[in-house]
Amino acid sequence: RVRKRNDGVLAAVNQQYRLVILGLDGALQASVPSPGNRFMQHPAWMEKDTALVVTLSEPDGKSLFSYHPDSDQWNRLFSADFDDITLPAVKGDTIFFNGTFSGIDNIYCLVLSEGEVYRVTSSRFGAFDPQISADGNTLFYSDYTAGGYNVSSLQLNKTEWKPLDEV
Repeated sequence: RVRKRNDGVLAAVNQQYRLVILGLDGALQASVPSPGNRFMQHPAWMEKDTALVVTLSEPDGKSLFSYHPDSDQWNRLFSADFDDITLPAVKGDTIFFNGTFSGIDNIYCLVLSEGEVYRVTSSRFGAFDPQISADGNTLFYSDYTAGGYNVSSLQLNKTEWKPLDEV
């Protein structure tokens, strides 16, 4: 249950993690308990607002989950075990996210129609914060270098992506 405090802030009751969905006017649309009362981070809407994608902390590591408001269903999409995954960005049936699978943060993606994960960037010091162009052809991200962060872009070409099991 979520209640509104006197200062207007929504507060969880009974120490329950919840996904809170607000309308454009700030009105509460839904308050959904997280699967297993696990900590959720980085919500991102899928296209046409059909579902939300979140990272979820579980006893065996982090996972990507989706929540479908129409059916009130949670689905585990991908388990990263104890590698860190953050900041999902969705385009079509592909979810881009930060991952630490090689020991260096890079941008990875999960292609839902295939159930496969690929490394998209291969930054020397780290790539973060994926965003996809409206046409779905360009990845924008922060590339960490010896001189600091640079805004970078990459034309998305699946033939250049490396399957996760080869990383």
